[in-house]
Amino acid sequence: HFHARNIFAVMGNPGQKAMVVNVLLNGKKLGVFKVTRHALYTLVKLQHSKSGVLELISKEPGLELYTFTFG
Repeated sequence: HFHARNIFAVMGNPGQKAMVVNVLLNGKKLGVFKVTRHALYTLVKLQHSKSGVLELISKEPGLELYTFTFG
């Protein structure tokens, strides 16, 4: 659960193949990311701050998620 306008995550992929990550906000699909390397990814950019539940779903094993930051 969060209250923010922007959400970022440091994620990585230990393999050579891009990993597809689905982003859901309050149960609704918000976007899809391809994690190809260790980096800071912008997950959510909203017009105004709001509360919600964020889910990241990867169908492949091995996704590395280090931290979330909020703005």
